[in-house]
Amino acid sequence: MNPIVWDAARYDRQPLPHERWGQGVIDRAQLRAGESLIDAGCGTGRDAELAFNQLMVLAADTCVTPGQVTLLDIDESMLAAARLRFLHYPESVAPCIKAADLSQDWPVSEPADVIMSVAAFHWIQDHGSVFRQAATNGTKQSRLHVDCGGAGNIANIVQAARKAGLLMPVWNFATVDNTVKALIANGWIPQDVWLQADPLVLPDEDSFREFVSTVMFHSASESQINSFVSYCPDFVIDYVRLNIDAIRS
Repeated sequence: MNPIVWDAARYDRQPLPHERWGQGVIDRAQLRAGESLIDAGCGTGRDAELAFNQLMVLAADTCVTPGQVTLLDIDESMLAAARLRFLHYPESVAPCIKAADLSQDWPVSEPADVIMSVAAFHWIQDHGSVFRQAATNGTKQSRLHVDCGGAGNIANIVQAARKAGLLMPVWNFATVDNTVKALIANGWIPQDVWLQADPLVLPDEDSFREFVSTVMFHSASESQINSFVSYCPDFVIDYVRLNIDAIRS
């Protein structure tokens, strides 16, 4: 399958539950003054900016030198949006933003205390590879905090897409058991791994159509989307989130 080509500006205009998911990941990370951080699969940099600002406040409050914040993503449109988001920050403290395939070697200059990711890992087929890269690029005491699609995620959307003959991305909606095994095999001690249902109800057909076209089915034609929408009369996206908290082994 050809790589997904994202429209970052259109993506950021959607009523994304990802914002809430990102805040939850940052809250669970319990960031500390002076810590360095990697956002793996940063998208437009929205979540990284929240974490970055929190680290800057902690550094100022404690007079501790802030650690390096690094943003990684494979999509150039997303990276361009992330660079634009951080353009007004002083160069001396601004994050490092780099292109990276998360399943391959990460272009990171120094190990991070915290590796976070929001709504990205389900796009990667081999979760072991990304957990291994996270361990390689973390400190010996590093923490991993992740949100992504888990087992059962968007089941109603997948069913409707099949009926409509839509070409679907190859997602990896992992189970808790498989995730725990992959973490342990690749340098992590799971602290908590769980699934959480979080359905999104869109207000009308237009907003539903725009959302799925932007976030899920980038290459679908208008007629395909029309057929797909006919199988989703309630305009519900039944998200199931896989949450991961782990520490280095």
